[in-house]
Amino acid sequence: MAAFTPKQILCPIDAGPDSPAVLQWARRIATQFGAAVTILYADWLEVPSYFTDAQMALLQAEVVRQRRDFKHELHALGGSNLGPDVPFTVSVRQGRPVDVISDFLRNHPADLIVMGSHGHRGVARLLLGSVAEHVVRTATCPVLIVKEHGPAQPVAQGAQVLCPVNRTQGARNAASLARELSSAMGARLTLVHVLEPEVPAAMEGATSWCQWIGASDAGDTCQASEIAVHGDPAEQVLLFASRHGISLIVVAATHHPFLATSILGRTSLRIMRHSAIPVLLVPYRQATEELHPGTPQLPAEQR
Repeated sequence: MAAFTPKQILCPIDAGPDSPAVLQWARRIATQFGAAVTILYADWLEVPSYFTDAQMALLQAEVVRQRRDFKHELHALGGSNLGPDVPFTVSVRQGRPVDVISDFLRNHPADLIVMGSHGHRGVARLLLGSVAEHVVRTATCPVLIVKEHGPAQPVAQGAQVLCPVNRTQGARNAASLARELSSAMGARLTLVHVLEPEVPAAMEGATSWCQWIGASDAGDTCQASEIAVHGDPAEQVLLFASRHGISLIVVAATHHPFLATSILGRTSLRIMRHSAIPVLLVPYRQATEELHPGTPQLPAEQR
């Protein structure tokens, strides 16, 4: 996997309560890597079918005026949350958020996307099709999901970053990125491997897991844990994060081939949906299983 050195960060926002936190996370990463930020807003208006041509003309004129004013507000929001040292631009485009984001990325590829989750609750949390999930499913770059009711402040010096690992190339890529990000931000990286009780440990000791991603230098602050548990791996990862004061979870978003498309692993989706803290999903598309020799394969429903 190429080194993580983002230079273009895209922040799709809806100007809701989580927008400042989204921009503050973007600022934290942009400052460390010398990146520029684009604030993207989708202006979508459902026009009633009974509107006359005259009403449509008046409405369009009002929409143009409001869009111009709102763009000034977004500039102010960006300036107050990104600070004077992060260059940024604002783009306001008409259309549904999913379409606007997809179209923008086709013409302006990003190295990192930072966006909110909009805090779904109950049944809505279980349904597919949210803007954030669509972006994660289609993006070719890492996507950082900032939680609406999660911690507002980005990773601070000495904070803890958590990355769940198993013996797949997708997990290795995510762990390598987590290592680079943690090092740049002065954070401590913890790798956690969730094992079913009947599955033997693939490698012995924390050092082996850290060496697996190249974190063997004296300056690396990498530690690892193996947890033998019954139950859902995603649940155990989230419990570990809660108990150990984790500030950010980095997880592989592995796309498994399915007919003419691909699906994300169940564990990644559950962590993304249920985490109370920000989650950085690192995309990986695989054609075949890529477990290292001698390593037991996780059941398909747990990947």
